[in-house]
Amino acid sequence: MKRKPDKIPESVLACVWFANPEELDWEDQKEIVITQVLNRGTWAAVRWIHQFYGEEEMKKVVKNPKRGLWFPQTLQFWSLFFKISLDPKVFERALFHLSPDTRLSDSM
Repeated sequence: MKRKPDKIPESVLACVWFANPEELDWEDQKEIVITQVLNRGTWAAVRWIHQFYGEEEMKKVVKNPKRGLWFPQTLQFWSLFFKISLDPKVFERALFHLSPDTRLSDSM
């Protein structure tokens, strides 16, 4: 079953710019939607996500952050907010980097 919200606030739509909200499978892609809202959204967007998905789903996303999608300050904030202790390797792997990893180019 494809779960779709009745009305999606502009604050949330701004965070899911990568997809057509009418075609987005809000259930199958909840991890990326929650990540994007927690990482880039306003408090209004976060409140909406909380109402739509619930706190436990939000905690799962923070506890198991997707690789390369998080800003360091944001992941740190939500980890503290939800009292989640992330392994440093998991934390580092989850971070979004604009510049290439110089450690890789040094070995070439």
